[in-house]
Amino acid sequence: MLRKIIIFFILSSILFSSFSTHAFELDQSNATVEGYYLYDMNHNILMANENADILISPSSTAKIMSACIILESGIDLKQEITVTKNMLNGVSGRNMLLKPGDVLSGEDLLYAVLCGGYNDATHVLAIATYKSIYKFTEKMNEKAVELRMTNTHYLNPTGIDAEEMVTTINDVALLAKYMSKNETFVSICSTKYYKLSDNSVCDFKTISNRSSLLSEYKGLANFSTGSGDNGDSAVLFYENEDLSLISIVMNAKSKNSNNNTNYSEVYSKKLFSHAYNNYSYKTVKTKNEIITSLPVKYSISSENINVYLQNDLKIFTSESLDIEKELSFSIYIKNGELCAPLNNDDIVGTITVFADGILLGSAPLIIKENIERNTFLYFMEIFKQFILSRVLLISMIAFLFMIVIYFIRKKRKFRKRKHK
Repeated sequence: MLRKIIIFFILSSILFSSFSTHAFELDQSNATVEGYYLYDMNHNILMANENADILISPSSTAKIMSACIILESGIDLKQEITVTKNMLNGVSGRNMLLKPGDVLSGEDLLYAVLCGGYNDATHVLAIATYKSIYKFTEKMNEKAVELRMTNTHYLNPTGIDAEEMVTTINDVALLAKYMSKNETFVSICSTKYYKLSDNSVCDFKTISNRSSLLSEYKGLANFSTGSGDNGDSAVLFYENEDLSLISIVMNAKSKNSNNNTNYSEVYSKKLFSHAYNNYSYKTVKTKNEIITSLPVKYSISSENINVYLQNDLKIFTSESLDIEKELSFSIYIKNGELCAPLNNDDIVGTITVFADGILLGSAPLIIKENIERNTFLYFMEIFKQFILSRVLLISMIAFLFMIVIYFIRKKRKFRKRKHK
């Protein structure tokens, strides 16, 4: 008799080389890039990856964490914030030239931080949220620990280079994946132009998104685009019907010192093209092919039955994937075994497809015939299980114990009568 098991049917054990992160390299003939990363969250695929674990300056990506702290602080973004001299102390780099006495809403300032990448707006909002840059930065580092960004340490909320302020592309990716689930954050980062509120007192009236790619890609959110001493950087989130991409390019430098092109965006486009041109859905098994044949308990007619897919099994994968050599499959059967009665189209289990240990997809398994139960075999099995069950064994022990007690008591009564 079959006992309850999970049936694993390995069709291939060859490693899944098409998911190698070395399969893609950026053309660096016009510029150099320190590192890049491309990940599809919809399908759990790392499509491209280079130097993602080396220590680098966070640069403008620090503003992603700053926005995270602000949004999770509970601060009312509708409240008006008056800029003070203290709020502007130590501000450098890209600014919107805020002055003491300027009045903006928290929402105005957050758009200035994320769309415009303005450092003075970041300072003002950080102090309005947690009273000091030091306290705000503490919160940033606490959040980094929570997100397991183990190689990240912040010293300011803007990303202005400072000694011992470091991160890695892998850590930035963890943060980007986390913030991609925050609808307010994504909505702000997707905005091309933002008009400051009517009550604002500021020389600025409209904030333009720093990324030029929003006009080229519908569904794109610019989490961070910036330029610094180490080069250009861009963290982008792109969604369409099939893809949900996190793209990171760090420290892209032009070989032409007079070239004003932002090369982090140039290489971001190359990463997106890589995803479009090299990944698609492939059918790895059809609903008409027999997946496996399994024994059936209590069947009145068939000892074995064929199992099929309910629908074609498709996975999103690299065009270079060799389906025959590079995939492995496992089959799970409900309750570990098939037992009659069974009906046509009954879902009896699941097939799962893997590549190099990475789950790529799964689909339900069905049968395509009716299987009646042999009632005699069924009740014989129940009887056998009862005979071998602990309940019967315990009952028999208890019964024997009661008989022993009965005879002991009866013997004692007999002795008492005899003494009388």
